[in-house]
Amino acid sequence: MFKSFAAVSLAGITSAFNVDKFEYMQYVAEHNKNYSTLDEFQMRFELFAETNAIIKFWNESGEMTSTMGHNFLSDYTVQEKANLRGYKGESKQRGEVVTFDNSPVPNAVNWVTAGKVGPVKDQGQCGSCWAFSATGAVESNIAITYGGAVPNYSEQQLVSCSSAYGNAGCNGGWYYAAWDYMKVTA
Repeated sequence: MFKSFAAVSLAGITSAFNVDKFEYMQYVAEHNKNYSTLDEFQMRFELFAETNAIIKFWNESGEMTSTMGHNFLSDYTVQEKANLRGYKGESKQRGEVVTFDNSPVPNAVNWVTAGKVGPVKDQGQCGSCWAFSATGAVESNIAITYGGAVPNYSEQQLVSCSSAYGNAGCNGGWYYAAWDYMKVTA
């Protein structure tokens, strides 16, 4: 009986391992990954398998209102991901007073299905998340406020031209400094 249990267990492990390897090979092809050594390939596979398990748990839990998927970072180490964040300057808190409209609002709005959120964009190797968050917020705000399609603003312009407002290009920046730049150049 123990031999039968061991054989079934081994088959299950082998099957799961093969599924992960197959999914990993699809990922490698889709993202044009190249590794210089077999050791690096194995290390990247292990990182991918960890990410894959997290994604599957999230998507199959039935408790989440969103789904996760892979991108080019799925086989990166924590440090490699941190290196992409770039800018480590101090945040400048702003004390502006904002008055909100107290009109009744619906309990929930899905801005994606309402067509008021643009497509996912890729900053690549540039530490420019600040520029993408600035343009994404403004694009959606314009589409929601004025109606119509979501406009597409240039993150590259912010990366290249907003350094006078406290941003450091691919080395980081702040969405609110990008908004200050956008107000002046609009």
